[in-house]
Order: sequence, then C-alpha cells, then structure tokens
Amino acid sequence: MVITPDGKVLIADSDNNRVLVWTSFPTISGQPADYELPITSYVNFGDSWPWGVWSDGTKVIVTATVAKSVLFWNTFPGPSTGS
Repeated sequence: MVITPDGKVLIADSDNNRVLVWTSFPTISGQPADYELPITSYVNFGDSWPWGVWSDGTKVIVTATVAKSVLFWNTFPGPSTGS
C-alpha cells in the first residue's frame, strides 16, 4: 500500500491480480476503489500476484511476484490506461 503526496491510495490486491486505486483517501469503510490496474493486462501470465506498489504521485512501480515482473508507469495511470 502507498499513499501519494497528493492523497491517492494504491493497494496491491494479490489474490485478484490487480492494484486498486482511490483518487483520494477513502472516507468510509468498504468504499470501493475509483478504478483498478488489472496487472494481467500487462504481463502474459495467469496469476501475476502483484505484491509491492510504490508511487510518488506521478510515477508508479508495481512488482508482480509470480510473473517475475516489475511494471513501470512514467505518468500516473488513469482509469482508461488501467483497464
């Protein structure tokens, strides 16, 4: 999990092969993510198991453990680039 300087929240959801993104900090328990980054769309591997996530608010790095991959975005991915 990471909280960016501008308040975005990213959580690696390993069991579902995705990174959940909230554009601002959730205000209620169980609040759905604003969008997701489906990691299997970026790696040719069934269960990628994203584990680590880092962002400075612009760049994003995700490690996909089972897929043995590191994914880089030089600009923060939005809903259209994430799905």
